[in-house]
Amino acid sequence: MRPIDLIDAAAQRHDYAYWKIGASGVKGALFDKRVGAADAQLAIDAIGVIVDYHRGTIDPYTGKPISETTYGWAVKVEALFGDIAVIN
Repeated sequence: MRPIDLIDAAAQRHDYAYWKIGASGVKGALFDKRVGAADAQLAIDAIGVIVDYHRGTIDPYTGKPISETTYGWAVKVEALFGDIAVIN
């Protein structure tokens, strides 16, 4: 499935990493120690989206500047998965 924007692309890569190791859902996120790298990468990717939003970078998936919606999702993703990555 083609990503709709930068944060969706990051989320799809994260989901694929979970799939490769057989982890899923909240149980996988909180209790499977093998997912830490995927969670950390998702948080890092979200930070990249946040920085790019402030730089006025064009989202390669939309062909437009990163939207406020994409930025908002990136902030939420970083907050959640940055904390989860620390747990794992």
